Amino acid sequence: MEIPFVQKRKESWQRLNLLLSKAGGHRIRQLSKEELLELSVLYRKSAADLARARAERMSPEIITLLNDLVGRAYNLIYRAEKSRWRRVAAFLLRETPALVRQNKMAFFFSCLLLLA
Repeated sequence: MEIPFVQKRKESWQRLNLLLSKAGGHRIRQLSKEELLELSVLYRKSAADLARARAERMSPEIITLLNDLVGRAYNLIYRAEKSRWRRVAAFLLRETPALVRQNKMAFFFSCLLLLA
């Protein structure tokens, strides 16, 4: 039962591994939009394969391989941003001044009301 399962899905596991290697661990930006879509599809399929392999008590080698692939894909897809401070700094240094410029009249009147 294991051999047909592995033969049927081995190509998609290899493709997922290739995409993960191309992404370089934590650089999802290295992938094109098409590759990102493919990565998400392969991740879900591999997660389902892992669940099936565990349920059917397949060999530990297959389970370990799939667990590694699914774990690496999960970390790449769902990892937290490296620095939330960068987002805060971008908001304060770029977005806030742009919003003030966009709404300068409302900002001006708000300042007048506050200081009055």
